[in-house]
Formats: sequence, structure tokens, C-alpha cells
Amino acid sequence: KKRLRTTFHRTFALSRDQIRQLLDAAARVEEVNPVNRNCLTAEAIRSQTQLGTVQVEAMPRYSRACGLLDERLCLTPFGQTVFDRDPLLETPTTQWLMHYHISAAHGVGPPFWSQTVTSLFKAGDEISHSQVAAYISKVVAETEGRELTERDARSTATVFLGTYTSAEALAQLGILEELTDNRYLVQEPDPPSPWVFGLALLDYWRAAYGENRLTINLDDLSAPGALGDIFLIGPGRINRTLARLQDEGFVEVYRLAPPYQVVLRQTDPAPLLEKLYALDADADDRRGHRRPARAALPRAHRAVADPARGGRP
Repeated sequence: KKRLRTTFHRTFALSRDQIRQLLDAAARVEEVNPVNRNCLTAEAIRSQTQLGTVQVEAMPRYSRACGLLDERLCLTPFGQTVFDRDPLLETPTTQWLMHYHISAAHGVGPPFWSQTVTSLFKAGDEISHSQVAAYISKVVAETEGRELTERDARSTATVFLGTYTSAEALAQLGILEELTDNRYLVQEPDPPSPWVFGLALLDYWRAAYGENRLTINLDDLSAPGALGDIFLIGPGRINRTLARLQDEGFVEVYRLAPPYQVVLRQTDPAPLLEKLYALDADADDRRGHRRPARAALPRAHRAVADPARGGRP
């Protein structure tokens, strides 16, 4: 996959509403022409959405990076499921997988995104806008062999941080809280569902180990830059999630002797996609209404990361 360049965003943070418009337009194109699947063109985006001139460039890139559209701007299986089950992209289920895809080191997202997430998002830490901008410049120098201008570094940091603090983007995940003086607190978000983790595991497994490998070390999932860092969860949460996936027949964990092993029992993502929104629907049924966005707790009442666990639950 060809990864997006650092300034793919054109100074605009991710907008779920604008991505929703793209998914709607892509679905209409595929309905009219399901065989050739010409999908979206720049002309179709301009005529079928309300995106501005610059957003017509930026939002399709976000949609690809988040795993919702492919390189031809057709709906991916995840994008189709979102269009059918969560057309407003408002559930944590959808937003966690969007975060995963744009943060995965093997994905379409720019290298700085994955490295910034996995290196700077440590629960309980405070980070600053200038720190993020400097880190992005460092990553660009290492991965692209060029020096990022100060202006581009600042605007990219603003876009990155805004994606996790704007209600129009992924703030509902509760990863970042904006403080004062351009400082941010990395929080302990509610973890993703087992089905989100399972889909991410399948995608990560294929990229890191190939489709023919069926066994990996359990510790690999909490290694630096792996799924634990992307989802801000520690080994304990990973073990509990794998136990649920094992109950459903997707994986099996062997703990006879270290290193413990994870065995992949199913490689088809379709069953996980079918289950993806079941927990959201069950929660809504119990409440009798749609799940509202989670309000941020006052800082004094928020859980604090346990240093003995490396800042992870």
C-alpha cells in the first residue's frame, strides 16, 4: 500500500460528517453500477456532496486511511458495514476501527500518525502541541528524508490533535482531553469491543505475519507499536479480550509454557463484521434509546493510570 504523505490533510482535521457524505455517494454509485464499480471520482464528489474545494481532496484520503474506502474510493467491507449499521459514524465501534486503521503502521495513513499514537499516547501523560509538532518533524525526517517546514509541522499537529478532541471527529473515544495553553491529557479510554479488537487482530496478523501463519506469541500483541499501544490497553485487557474471542471460536490461547501462544481459528473477517454492532444494539435495547456520546468526566474523578502496570489497565 502506498502511504499518504504528511500533509494529506490540507490543514483540515477529520470530519465524520464529510466522510459520511462520501460513503453515501459511494453507495449510490455502486448501486447504479455494481458490475464495473467505478466508485467515486472528483466530479462525483463535487456533485453529490457538500464538500468544499479543499475537502474534496482531503476527506477521501481520510476515508481511505480509516479503512472505509479503498484506493478506487469504493466501499470496503468495513465501509459497507458502517454504511448499513452506523451511517452517521457515531458509535465507538466505528470510531475505534477508524482510529485503528489510520494508526496501523502497515496501513494507508501517514507514518507520523501511527508513530505519534503509539509513542506519545500513554495514559496519564500530558503532551503539548509543540511536543507533537516536534515529534512529527522527527518522524518525517526519518521516514521521508526531508525537513518539514515549521508551518507544516504546526498545522499537522493541530490536525492530529483536533482529530481526537473535536466532537466532529473522534473525541467520543475519550483518548485526549484538551487542557489549557495548548496542552493535552492522555486519558484511559473505555476499551474497544472484542469484535473491534478481533477485526484489528485479523488485519494486523495478515500484515505482520502473512495469511499462512496461524500461531504467534501472545506477548507480540503488547509489544511496542502493536495493538496494545494502538488501543491504549495493557496485557490484562488483551488477555480478557482474547478470552472472549476464544469463547466464540475465533482464537485459542495456549498457556502450557512461555512464550504463550495465540492460535488463529478463523481467518474470515465476515463473522466478526456481522457481530460488530451487536454490543451497541444490545446496550441501546437495554436503555430504550440510542447510545449517547459519553460525556467527559471532571479530571478529578477520572481513573488514573497505574504506574505499576506501565500506565495501562
